[in-house]
Amino acid sequence: SPEFDVATLRSFKVGEYYYEYVRVPCVRLNFFPSAKKVFAGQGNSNKSHPKVMCADPLERIAAEHCCDAGWETPNSVQSQNAKRAQCRYHAERVSFADAHDRCAEVGREQCTAEKQSNSECASWMDLWYSDTSPSKVAWYHWTVDECALRVKVNYESGQVARVDHPEADAAGLRNVAAGLGDDTLNYFGVDWISGEGGVPTPTSPAQCNAVSTCYDAGDGCVCDTTTVEAPVYASSSDVPSKEHVLSSLKVG
Repeated sequence: SPEFDVATLRSFKVGEYYYEYVRVPCVRLNFFPSAKKVFAGQGNSNKSHPKVMCADPLERIAAEHCCDAGWETPNSVQSQNAKRAQCRYHAERVSFADAHDRCAEVGREQCTAEKQSNSECASWMDLWYSDTSPSKVAWYHWTVDECALRVKVNYESGQVARVDHPEADAAGLRNVAAGLGDDTLNYFGVDWISGEGGVPTPTSPAQCNAVSTCYDAGDGCVCDTTTVEAPVYASSSDVPSKEHVLSSLKVG
C-alpha cells in the first residue's frame, strides 16, 4: 500500500505518540560524483530559478519535478507546468532515481522546467521563495541538469570550500545559493598529499590563472574537480589493525 511504499519517514505516529526522524549532521560528503542541479522556488517570470545548488543524486533530499513530453521546447505549455507527481506524504523528499520513477508512474518525465506549478503535494506556499525573506525555505526539486562541483583553495591556509557551477537556467542565469559561489568563505581543512608546509600550489593569483582549469577568486583559487570513489579494503581480511583503519579512513 502507498503508506509503506516510502524510502524515508520524517514523522509518524505509533499509538498515541508522535515520532520525528532528525537527520544526523555532518556525515555526508561535500564532493560526490554525477551531481545534479536542484532548485528552490517556483521560478520567476523571467524563467530563472531563484535558488540553485548541486546535489548528490543518491541522497533523498529533493522532490520530483515532472513535465509532460515536449518540455524541452522553450516557452511551451509543458515547460511552464511542472508539478510534483506522486508524493506519499506532504513534503516527502526522494532520490533522483526515485524522482524519475515517480514521474513515470503518472506518464510524465523528470525534467527541468521554466516554472513549477501547484499540485496536490505542493501548494504555492511550499514553493515560494524570496531573497528578501531568508527565513522562508522553499522545497528543493530535482532537475535533469548537470552541476559541476568546484573547489576553492585558500591561498594562505590551504583550506578548501565548495563552489557549485550548475547548468544555466532558461534565462541564462546561475542563481547559486549563498555560501556556494565564488565568494564563499565556508572553508574546512583537508589532508593534502603534497604541497609545501601543508599548503598546495597554486598559492597566488598568478599561479592560479596559469592553470587552465582554475581561476582566481580573490582570497583563493577555484578549480574544477573530479571525484573518485574506491574501497580502501576489499574484505575484512585485508584490515591489518585498528591503527591502520584510523590512519587510512579519514571520514566517519
